[in-house]
Amino acid sequence: MKALQFSDAQKAFVLKEGDEGVPVGLICRGGISQATYFRKKKYAGMLPPEMKKLKQLQDENARLKKIVADQRAATTAWAKLFAKPLVIAFNT
Repeated sequence: MKALQFSDAQKAFVLKEGDEGVPVGLICRGGISQATYFRKKKYAGMLPPEMKKLKQLQDENARLKKIVADQRAATTAWAKLFAKPLVIAFNT
């Protein structure tokens, strides 16, 4: 079964219902799970364009964190490689 895709406006409406005091059980009858409701609650009070901007910033942040992690791994590998003294044996 394919997962439902909700627009930002639909998400905002569901969150607004929750803010107005509608029980989560009733909100979830509309096809959204309780886990999803509480995960999306961080967007409460935002308009759809703000939600989109926040999502873009989170995606960019994740991408930059991956770049930093890759750089750190490369730096650590080079540091381990050059931490040992270099010994060159000459045949005389």
